[in-house]
Amino acid sequence: MKKAWRKIDRYSQEVCLISKYKLNTLDDVNHFINVSNDQIKLIEKQRQHIYNKLRRCTDTDKRTELLSQRNNCTSALQALHKDIRTSNHIIEDNSEINSNIKAEQNIQKQQFTVKNKQKIKEKFYLDYYR
Repeated sequence: MKKAWRKIDRYSQEVCLISKYKLNTLDDVNHFINVSNDQIKLIEKQRQHIYNKLRRCTDTDKRTELLSQRNNCTSALQALHKDIRTSNHIIEDNSEINSNIKAEQNIQKQQFTVKNKQKIKEKFYLDYYR
């Protein structure tokens, strides 16, 4: 039960990411990952500059400002890492989801053909006895 619940949460996060960034294909997802990795590199570089300034800073007001900037960079990095993790899950789950969709379509097609055969039999039966 817990495993199924985790899978539902995972799919929910994937759907939210897809709708948030309007990702339609796997190429879009791969492009999103590359762009996010570039953003991570930039933010990490910016955060390293802030760390360097913090080491040399003696003014308390300036230090609190630098600390808040550092925390903002860290929270942005956490969000980007989470989005990349979710987009990697999208790529992993794509084949499983496609196979489930095909299986569902096959089941629906089989049910449709069975219902049509039953309707045809009923029609011939009713026409025969009229």
